[in-house]
Amino acid sequence: MSTADTATFRYSADKPGVRFRCWIAGPGFHGNRRSCPADKPTVDAPTTTTGSITFRNLQSSGQRYHFRVQAYIPAVTGAGTTITPEIPGTIVGFTWHRFAIYSPGDFVPASGPSFNNPMGGRAARRVSLSRVIRTVDGMPGYQDAYPGHCPQDPALIPGTIRISLYSLTDQAVAKALVAARRRCIGVQVLMNNHLNRQNDPAWRLLEQGLGTGHGAANRGRFDSFAHLCSYGCRGSGVLHLKMYLFDSALGRTKHVVMTG
Repeated sequence: MSTADTATFRYSADKPGVRFRCWIAGPGFHGNRRSCPADKPTVDAPTTTTGSITFRNLQSSGQRYHFRVQAYIPAVTGAGTTITPEIPGTIVGFTWHRFAIYSPGDFVPASGPSFNNPMGGRAARRVSLSRVIRTVDGMPGYQDAYPGHCPQDPALIPGTIRISLYSLTDQAVAKALVAARRRCIGVQVLMNNHLNRQNDPAWRLLEQGLGTGHGAANRGRFDSFAHLCSYGCRGSGVLHLKMYLFDSALGRTKHVVMTG
């Protein structure tokens, strides 16, 4: 995968006097065959042929790009007759996605406390919830990548959100977390099991959007899930901790801890 709107390919053959043809298919390209440029022969590489080509203005899309290149020794003709036929090489290629970096907001939480006012209007009562939602929305990820195209390499994960709490019943929080998962951010939520998908619509939305567990087939600490904790997921008590951890690889929200 790539977030760049250009792609440069270099290719080579272990014979002199070789030519190249190539194809690119994907958004904005139709896979038409073209001649690919070859470098001028050099004294220090008399037995090889190399070349490169750059494609620009690549679109962000869930559709793949496919690049193929083939080396060949041209046919030799004379007096309208083919003396030596073309000698084609093996077609080799590369497939990738190009995604744009995107977040629905640009909020970065400041250090320090925030307080709700339970006697105020709706906005005053939701100060802390709004801070969480805005932080989630400010985490950049990959547009057009989901479903199915999020990177498997942990080094390419755009960020992680890890939450532990006693109750999650707010639909706006759940929707923001599911949207973050669709940007390929790893979202992991633990909640005490006094609520479940039958009596908590927000949790049901999370289970549908994140999944409910993590196992050997998933990507460990980068996989997304919404998991109900029995006995606090450890020991014999309930899960009563309220902890929100944010870490973005692409934005300014790094190593952020919220608790309440």
